[in-house]
Amino acid sequence: MTLDKKIFGAFAVLLGMSVLAPSAKADGWVNGFWVYPYQTYIHNTVGGRPFSVPQAQGGLAMHDLSITNTPVNNKGIGIGATQIGGGNYLAWKWVAIWHCEISGIWRTPGWHTDFIQIVGGGNTQGYPTDVIVQDIDMHDGEGIPLMMEDGYFGNILLKDLRVRNTTVSLQVTAIHTGHINSIVVDHCPNMSIAIMGRPGSIGNVYVKNSPGIRIGDTPNVAGRSGAHVIFLN
Repeated sequence: MTLDKKIFGAFAVLLGMSVLAPSAKADGWVNGFWVYPYQTYIHNTVGGRPFSVPQAQGGLAMHDLSITNTPVNNKGIGIGATQIGGGNYLAWKWVAIWHCEISGIWRTPGWHTDFIQIVGGGNTQGYPTDVIVQDIDMHDGEGIPLMMEDGYFGNILLKDLRVRNTTVSLQVTAIHTGHINSIVVDHCPNMSIAIMGRPGSIGNVYVKNSPGIRIGDTPNVAGRSGAHVIFLN
């Protein structure tokens, strides 16, 4: 079995959670991205965190959303974990976000906000969270396009992402707590991704079909994660 097949075979179960898109039509693709219409239009932050074990084990799916012009200093999608006592956290078993447009994320000076934020429960959540973020159009605003932080993440798949007219860099981090087993970046051309963590906190990062990408193990207050960035083609 080739390295490519082994890597993407690990995502078979996760990808099977849901059908990411209906059958493609001849006019559904523009410049390599699927652009069929969104179904729901929202002007506020969406997302949430689990409040019970059965809910967390079921995971969280979000798709076909156009999230535009949220109130100033608010995120587009905000996903988090819940503290359950003793310093432990309850986190989603899986998160899948696909075919969404997020735009108009604005902030006042000195305020931090994100188009998408996914925060886990760090080392105390007890089990890994697998994540798919696919077919997302993020544009026009001042937030970080994608911030993933402080979680125990299993496999992360970032695919078909595009960013324009905003802060350019996505951030995937385990600086303060948490670990990330592996990250796959597929078809994210010209993207900028900062991988940041404590030494030993992030495993391999596989990059495929992403010409012009800028990605690396970025120094931070905790040092470098030691993640290995591997280009598959």
